[in-house]
Formats: sequence, structure tokens, C-alpha cells
Amino acid sequence: PRSRCRSGCCGSGGRGGRRFGGSALHLNNRANGTASLGNPSVTVTTPTRPSLMPTDSPGPTESIGPPVGPSKPNFHIQLSETDYSEADLAGQARAMLARPAAPIQVLAAEAPTLGPIATEVGLESCLTAHSVPTDVPVHVDLATYEGRPAAIIVVTEGGRSIVRVVERTCTSGHPAALTDATPVP
Repeated sequence: PRSRCRSGCCGSGGRGGRRFGGSALHLNNRANGTASLGNPSVTVTTPTRPSLMPTDSPGPTESIGPPVGPSKPNFHIQLSETDYSEADLAGQARAMLARPAAPIQVLAAEAPTLGPIATEVGLESCLTAHSVPTDVPVHVDLATYEGRPAAIIVVTEGGRSIVRVVERTCTSGHPAALTDATPVP
């Protein structure tokens, strides 16, 4: 059968040349199934680990892994089973500050069920919506408030802490407050 390529880029040109299928991905006779993606200085390597590296670039060809820690060390985001209540919100917030749980891992924060506030970028957006500074210690517990999923935010500034509860969907355009700011004794 004759190739459908008429441009000449795949080698057949429809004129009796070599017959193999045309593609945007052209193999270039390199080891390990290396292929060029239209840019001769960029290659994709398979079957081991896919990697996009310039062919003339020095250094390792291993891909760089995900971030290993928070970029904002003043943010502490944790996940707990605590059911915060209106009656004892300040006391529960104080207990969280006294005994914080382990912070959630960077990749776990991307889970859709946790909401945008589970990430540093999402938390910063929510704090901005509430005119809260982002350069002070901030503890967030992704828990429940009166039985519904919420984010309990405790901000400490000048030695004083304030707690507020927001929906996990809180962003700069959607503050989603469930409580007013309350002093933490």
C-alpha cells in the first residue's frame, strides 16, 4: 500500500521513496526509542522514564522530582478529624497551636477533596480575601466545623492569635467565611 504522505517529510513523498507512515513524531535512529518533536534540540526518551532535555545540554538526563517541602515555612497546613464547634472554637484553636499535627505533603495538598486552601497558593489567596497578612505564622487545620468540611485558620501576629473558619473553597474572589475572626486566648 502506498503512504498517504504528500509533503515528503516522512520519506515516502508519494513518489516511490521509502514507505513508512508520516507523523509529527519522527524517529531519528537514536538508542532507546529517542524521538524528535519537530525541534531537533529537544528529545523524548522512552521506554525508561520520559524526559524532555535539550540534546546539547550538559548534565544528567533524570527528571527533577516534585518539591520536597513548603516554600512558605510560616504556613502550616494540616489535616485532622477534629470537629470544631462554635461553643469551643477558641479553645480548640489554642489546642491546635499547642499540639499541631504533621503538615500535609505537597502532593497530597493537590487532592480535589481538600479544596484550593490545602495548597500554599490557595491559602495565600484566601488570606488575601480576608485582608490577613501572609508573612506571619499561619496554621490551618482542614477539619470540620459543626459537622461540615472547613478550614480553621489561626493567624498569629504580634504575639496575638486570631481564629476564623472558612469553607475549603475560599479564594480571593470568594472569601467563604463561616465565622467572624475570634481572638484565641
